[in-house]
Amino acid sequence: MIRFRSPYRFIPAFLAGLLAVGCASTTPYTQKLETSTATDAGTSSTDTAAERALRERIARDPGDFNAWYDLGVLYERRGAIDQAEQAWRKVQLLEPRHIPAAVNLAALYKARGQIREAIVTLNDLFDTGMDDPQARTDLAILYRLSGNADRSLYESSEVLKRFGLVYGAMLNAGLVYLDTGRTEMALTLFLELKNQYPDDAGLHFSIGKAYQALGNPIAAEKEYQQAISLDTNAYEAYNNIGVLRLLKKEYAAALTQFERAVSANVNFATGWLNRGIALRGLERYREAEQSWKRALSIRPDFPEAEYNLALLYDDYWNRPDNAITAWRAYLKRYGKTLPEDEVKRIEDRIAALLERKEKLRAEAEQEPEPEPEPEPAPEPATTPAAPAAMTTPDAATATTPPAPVSTPAEASAPEEQPEPAATTSSEPDYAEIAEAFNQARQDAGLPPVEPTRLIEQLANKAAELQQKSGKAWTFEVQTDGDKPKLVPKALE
Repeated sequence: MIRFRSPYRFIPAFLAGLLAVGCASTTPYTQKLETSTATDAGTSSTDTAAERALRERIARDPGDFNAWYDLGVLYERRGAIDQAEQAWRKVQLLEPRHIPAAVNLAALYKARGQIREAIVTLNDLFDTGMDDPQARTDLAILYRLSGNADRSLYESSEVLKRFGLVYGAMLNAGLVYLDTGRTEMALTLFLELKNQYPDDAGLHFSIGKAYQALGNPIAAEKEYQQAISLDTNAYEAYNNIGVLRLLKKEYAAALTQFERAVSANVNFATGWLNRGIALRGLERYREAEQSWKRALSIRPDFPEAEYNLALLYDDYWNRPDNAITAWRAYLKRYGKTLPEDEVKRIEDRIAALLERKEKLRAEAEQEPEPEPEPEPAPEPATTPAAPAAMTTPDAATATTPPAPVSTPAEASAPEEQPEPAATTSSEPDYAEIAEAFNQARQDAGLPPVEPTRLIEQLANKAAELQQKSGKAWTFEVQTDGDKPKLVPKALE
């Protein structure tokens, strides 16, 4: 347990003694429009009309910071986070004392995991002489998330001193105690707050976290479910229930919870991370990869997502090239902050992957190039089929396993039809076939075959088979065995 000395140790007792007085609440600024223009436009038909109205206002007056703010809110609602950021930063340039823009920008940075940028944004606001209970409470929360418990408790105490008993500041104080290992003290504070706010979803979630930290998953889940019953968009509660399922290796049940979490908040990077872990447990590797990439698109500096992606390629999906690239990127970004033994362990993984690749390459060089396996030559026909009966296969036919063979219809082309050799459109796309074959080898953990040489081999083999049978030939990639194979197929 972490023992944490703080000059603000008096806060929990102070709060507990004054809870009966009641607390002021704060209202988040996100989604709040400053003026009626955007509201009226937004209720008419679509956000497009609202955006048009705001753009017209800005065209008339580029310094209309309220229009810029409302535009940012519309972008945020639409999920265009980068555009929302640009609009709110424009507000800051025009009016540095604009509290809602600063609060929303800080919330945006927090969602991305850019805690330092969020802290700077709010401190810049306070440097203008402005103050606000929501903004200062958010700052206290951000300092807690950054690991600066002392400063977080200080900011919570400043909120109480300046604005009275603000619920969010008191809740944050309890969370600081929870984060620093004083879980029972935090739980005591949360339960006392619960007497005042029995229908607060966030409080039930915090109580659940405390119970989970104390090793009581049943009580924890009960509180998380209570939070969800009060707020169906309580995405962090869904996430934590999913974590409880993961710990019991109930991957399908965990996935259900993580799906609910990211549905409630599509920008919840941690939810996408945990969703990928559940999918990996279900051996749905491609979906796991996509989930972790989604997490990184939301939060580029996310070591857990990068680590799990590298681990997927290395230990689960048999993709050595991807694994080497991912491990090297992980070490480049985070190597200086990792323990030496962890760095050494990852370097050993990379070395083993390189050794494995070299071994496979050497084996491939010793083996003959993959020779297409011809079908038995057909018996000589009394009347050869006319060349006009052949059709050019599309990409899907050329690269997928053969369909069941049916009896072809008799050809009826005129004798003057040109020979197939003179019709380039009937030739298979050997480059596409070679690409599909090498992709199959990569999926099997095998090195690729040199494409130019393979294309030449395929063309020569097809010509040889055509000379024997009088038919045009293509090749299909089959992956039934340990190694992919190229199997010839006559074009009817």
